[in-house]
Amino acid sequence: MPVKTIRKVTNRKLFWDKERITFFVLMLFVVFLFVWHLGDIVIVDEDAAVYVRVAREVLQTKDWITLHFNGQAWFDKPPLCIWLTALSIKFLGMNEFAFRLWHILFGIGGIIITYIIAKELFDQRTARFSSLILATTAQYFYQVRSPLQDVPLTFFIGLSLCFFLFFIKQKRYFFLYLLWLSLSLAVLTKGLVGIVLPGLIIAFYVIFAKKLVLLSKKSFWIHCILGFLIFLAIAAPWHILEYIRHGKDFIDEYFLIRTFNRYLYPDLNLGDPNSIADPKWIYLPEIFVFFLPWSGFLIFAFIHILKKLFQKSSSSLFILLWFIIILCFFSFSSGRKFPRYILSLFPALAIIVGHFWSEYLQNFKDRFLHRAMSFSSLISLIFIIFLLAISGFILPKLWLSNEYKPYLPIAIPFFISFGAGIVFSTMLLVIRKRRSSFVAFVVTALVSYGLLFSLGAKYINTIHPTKDLVYELKPIIKPEDRLACYRYLPRRSFVLYIDRPAKFINDPDVLLSFFQFPGKAYCITDKKELKQLGQWMREQKMDFHYKIVKEKTGKVVFSNYSNKN
Repeated sequence: MPVKTIRKVTNRKLFWDKERITFFVLMLFVVFLFVWHLGDIVIVDEDAAVYVRVAREVLQTKDWITLHFNGQAWFDKPPLCIWLTALSIKFLGMNEFAFRLWHILFGIGGIIITYIIAKELFDQRTARFSSLILATTAQYFYQVRSPLQDVPLTFFIGLSLCFFLFFIKQKRYFFLYLLWLSLSLAVLTKGLVGIVLPGLIIAFYVIFAKKLVLLSKKSFWIHCILGFLIFLAIAAPWHILEYIRHGKDFIDEYFLIRTFNRYLYPDLNLGDPNSIADPKWIYLPEIFVFFLPWSGFLIFAFIHILKKLFQKSSSSLFILLWFIIILCFFSFSSGRKFPRYILSLFPALAIIVGHFWSEYLQNFKDRFLHRAMSFSSLISLIFIIFLLAISGFILPKLWLSNEYKPYLPIAIPFFISFGAGIVFSTMLLVIRKRRSSFVAFVVTALVSYGLLFSLGAKYINTIHPTKDLVYELKPIIKPEDRLACYRYLPRRSFVLYIDRPAKFINDPDVLLSFFQFPGKAYCITDKKELKQLGQWMREQKMDFHYKIVKEKTGKVVFSNYSNKN
């Protein structure tokens, strides 16, 4: 009998060692893919181009308080991410690796925080599964490589919730101070939402988990007030300095237009209540799409966590509040509903699905878990076949479209790899290769993303030639020459790579005046826009003389004829 016991314990240790090694190997591949081809792909997202350009202008103006874009004061976002990007540009130079470096670090930090929270709420196996699930979801993996504020915000919200859990469990006020510190950094990352979201999660948890006894302690309030003073000492100075410099303009632009109007109205600039808003339910199907390859497990993972909630599980309550509050907050907004806005709920989703997998592998003979995983397999198969069918219907149409046809060499191999991998991983689950199935889902994501970025490095710079055009243009233009973008969608990318201000023009009359002004002027536009412009000028019987300087992939740089020619 003792021999059997020893053998069982030894086998369990070997299994845990094998599982631990597999986890670390997979996580190393995740980190590797985060940085693979990082400096080879141009900035495509126009919002990202703005933030990087603002960071560059911090160095050019040497003004670390008032941020600038295209030579004008810019009050769209707080400065923390801008400052960090400016530092990486200062020390690493003007390149895509420097632009994205801090967001990669925050993305890795978000995975670590997810691991810690999952372990604190449940167990180590849940922590491993949850961190791998988060790292391989389509939305998170893409956002980590994009220099926007959503990944840093996700990190700081997760960090604040992590410190709150430590405080609740260990009753050490040190963690309360760290909570306020992380909240201040979240506010400096993306504004008031950085304290509102974690604040709501914590408040509702304290109420529903019956932790109100904390509020009756005098010592708690003393430390809470001191923590709030730390919060103000970090988050307030930049806002105060901006108000001193710009007064009502800063309040109106930063708080009213960029914060409250953005949340309350569909149209950011006008606040027009008659504008059509995105439907409030839009995030639900978006979650299913952007949580791939794990989307098929969402429904029964939620049923599983709800069962635990009804069994008075405070951990289940916390993770559900994290998900529900962020989802409801952004769903009830009348503003635009971009998928990246809800990135901060993805760690909660990953933990919910990770715990479902952990419980299934540990208790796979449990009747509910067995049936739930079987139905999840079916949902996963149906969903991916549905998406592949839609892709099969859409891709031939894109082949006939000059606008989207260049993306097909990237999209087709990715969809085939991703879809086939999910089908294979699901079939492993059907034939009860449980652990192999989980690993296969992770490997499917990593191989597909690796293929995506490899093909992206090969084709994207040709599809988006702004950077190449700019680098060919730079030796020609002089400091006194004027620059413009005429109805050019990637105009922010143009300003980023040309590394100097440019005028954004949509009106042909304004462009004509711009060109007729004394001195040399250059303008970038789409070839079709230039053709339409010439036709409009002929119809108006206007003289419009220009010469094409550079042309690439449907993009054109043209100039006027100045007296210096």
